[in-house]
Amino acid sequence: MAPRGLVGAALLLWGASVGFLPVAVVLALAYEGARFAPPSPAAARRVTLVGRIVLFAVIAKLGYAAVTTAFPEALYTWLRWLPILLAPLPLVQALAGGMIPSDALPIPLRPGRGETREVDTTYIYAAIVLVGAGTGAKVEDWYFAAAATLVAWALVARMPARARAPGAVMLAMGTGMGYAVHVGVRDLQGQVEEWSESLIIDYIQGKADAMKERTRIGDIGKVKLSDRILMRVVPQGPRGWAPGYRPAAPATLAAAACVA
Repeated sequence: MAPRGLVGAALLLWGASVGFLPVAVVLALAYEGARFAPPSPAAARRVTLVGRIVLFAVIAKLGYAAVTTAFPEALYTWLRWLPILLAPLPLVQALAGGMIPSDALPIPLRPGRGETREVDTTYIYAAIVLVGAGTGAKVEDWYFAAAATLVAWALVARMPARARAPGAVMLAMGTGMGYAVHVGVRDLQGQVEEWSESLIIDYIQGKADAMKERTRIGDIGKVKLSDRILMRVVPQGPRGWAPGYRPAAPATLAAAACVA
């Protein structure tokens, strides 16, 4: 299992990041407190039921987010809620005595087919919590440092004593390279989202057609496809106008012709 305090710290980071800090405090106290409780045979018998409920909740939340929220915000919303939806699994594992038999989990959650072994969900859950924390914006300045500290904590806890010194050096190098990749991926993600939104709008709205009776004045996005001036409209005088009608200025007419 994950070292004591790791899952609780990850939950607190997630809560501070996405704005669910009270919920995170409750989940962290519930899980870390359950690790001190004696093993419960009743909890072990309910692993299958808890796994099915968790699987149904995760799929239902994904479908609800996809229907009610536009992409990619729907995916971010789903990831933001995963720490809450998946919390019963590590909690029942702690109450059951530390491990879960793989055959007690629903088939989609089993690590392998045709074999029965003990499953530890705590490390996987901590990783999912960190991913969910990454969708928040309230700790953007220090999220990477906090997440790197928790990952290093989890890795060092599993290292043999003689390998911790070189392991710490490798972790420091990996953290530096990971930060560079983190910044690059974040910038690339923003650019890709901007491109995808522009492509979808162009695909739905189609190309501009000068023969259409409707204009695109006021639309959000790219309207003018060229800076060329095709014609200029200049009034020749007051003749032909109705009495009391005041013609527009030449600059206004020329601008209207270019936009149309």
